[in-house]
Amino acid sequence: RRQRQMCIRDRTQYIAIAFAPAAWLYYTLQYTELGKWFTSQNQNRNLLFIGPAITVVLAFTNPAHGLLWQTMTLDSRYGFINLSITYGYWFWIHVVLSYVYLTAGTAVLLIAFLRSKSIYRRHFIIILVGALFPWLGNLLYVTRLNPLPGIDLTPFAFTLTGIAVSLGMSRYRFLH
Repeated sequence: RRQRQMCIRDRTQYIAIAFAPAAWLYYTLQYTELGKWFTSQNQNRNLLFIGPAITVVLAFTNPAHGLLWQTMTLDSRYGFINLSITYGYWFWIHVVLSYVYLTAGTAVLLIAFLRSKSIYRRHFIIILVGALFPWLGNLLYVTRLNPLPGIDLTPFAFTLTGIAVSLGMSRYRFLH
């Protein structure tokens, strides 16, 4: 029963996990006004979300095929109970697609940063720094180079993102 609950939780969290990188790219394109290809009159923006939608469907149907994760076991090697996962083929496709989206969104911001007036450069720096934390946390987790084995640092890294954005909002009137 406990493992079944964990699987339901893991499947549900894939809604956010799958769509966040595509949303990041879409946001950066809109924020920098480089997203003219993604207007409300056409369906091009939906193309960004096809891969994430497939990932979510595969997450909810994973017990039938194991394409996202093949096995999940409880592991207590590091002094606490942790979920040990063997990933399937689609997980790695999802990781590559996600990092392509993250890299593209970051490149869009860097281009806009280089083209922007100095007054707006701090805003771009805040966004870039804020985005960097979860990306690095996830990279450490996926590559298993994490200094805390078995713990996904990505959710904790979002705390640092929140701090960066909060400082930007209070000091530089970011998003005004």
